[in-house]
Amino acid sequence: MPDPTKLDIKLIPKVKRLVVKYGKTMDFIVPATKTYNRLTGATSETSPTTYSKKVTPPEPYIEGYVPAESIKVGDTKVYLPSEDLEFTPKNGYLVEFGATKWRMEFVNPIYSGELVALYELLLRK
Repeated sequence: MPDPTKLDIKLIPKVKRLVVKYGKTMDFIVPATKTYNRLTGATSETSPTTYSKKVTPPEPYIEGYVPAESIKVGDTKVYLPSEDLEFTPKNGYLVEFGATKWRMEFVNPIYSGELVALYELLLRK
């Protein structure tokens, strides 16, 4: 892991504080993973894990903001702070917000220096 810069040290906690104060809670469902032990030949599988995290309020993409082939009508974006995050967001993960389920279609890490300060997530129903 790279050494944090002065900006990382100041900005990353501030980003999280603001999102926790003003954001909305979403449930992130990290899928089960399989591992294989080469020595024993055994495989094991974890259960899906759900993490409740604060994100910026969901906002629809504005036409012209990103290339049209990248988004569809109804796509939305949120920003997820990286500080104290137990998982790394990946395309395909599921997200629940209220009664609506979304799928992460695109994950864009935003750096404050050497470290990721937050993730921009494109969500699709």
